[in-house]
Amino acid sequence: MKHELSDFFAGEDLSLWGVAPAAPDLVTSPERLRRAGLSLPGNPPAPGETFPVRSLLVIAVPYFAGYPENFSAYAAAPDYHAYFDGLFSRLGEVLRALWPQAHFAFFADKSPFSETRAAERAGLGSRGDNMLFLTEDYSSFVFLGEAASDLAPKEWGIPERRAPKLCLHCGACRRACPGWQEKEFYCLSALTQKKGALTETEKERIRRWGSVWGCDICQKVCPVTKKAAAAGTLETPLAYFRRDRIARLDYRALAALDDEAFARRAFSWRKRETVLRNLEILYGPDEREKEETPC
Repeated sequence: MKHELSDFFAGEDLSLWGVAPAAPDLVTSPERLRRAGLSLPGNPPAPGETFPVRSLLVIAVPYFAGYPENFSAYAAAPDYHAYFDGLFSRLGEVLRALWPQAHFAFFADKSPFSETRAAERAGLGSRGDNMLFLTEDYSSFVFLGEAASDLAPKEWGIPERRAPKLCLHCGACRRACPGWQEKEFYCLSALTQKKGALTETEKERIRRWGSVWGCDICQKVCPVTKKAAAAGTLETPLAYFRRDRIARLDYRALAALDDEAFARRAFSWRKRETVLRNLEILYGPDEREKEETPC
């Protein structure tokens, strides 16, 4: 292994990273792959193609620093996309210095690849019955990102990891999930992020579960989470996710975010109106008036 790469990740407080071979079944969006100027080996070169992807360096980034009161833990700190922008900028310098002849492209979230499958093949963990990616130390409280490269997997010189089988298939997530408790399944997290007007049934679901944004229920009840918490490894060592956190998302907290600060939050992608709608469903317009009226 190139010790400079190992030293880089140690300096970033990141312990979960590994390489997965590129494969056709990892591509979930051929269009995104094409727009990035990438292809897989063996395919005819496309106009504007930059390089064929032979491997993915996959990184799991832990973010948990406590549960906020009424929304999902992943959104309590500033948006993780900005974290990856900084990480990839620093990582890119290291990679290009180590392999000046190689090419690299970086993705997090809006990736042409299945990040969970790639992370499993890189040996970082495995997908649970709750459809989330489980890791031993951080449970499912991780974000995934990857560097696509034309390096062959062996050229990285990274020892292979064997993906641990972490899900116990105990059914705890399904029993606790709001959506599985009704005849017709729904996802509470997706519901809170749905734009526009909601039906009375949808509003009642939000009131019942008390979430302004997202849902952590299946993560909280997972035995992998409980084991990581007991071992003292669940919380992130990364300062980015420990600072500038919101403990409770209410009218006052939302009003305190100007447009620039709001844009740095994970819930900004559905615009302020969606968050306000959920707040009004949960707390009513009277509470908004009280919070926004100066003392």
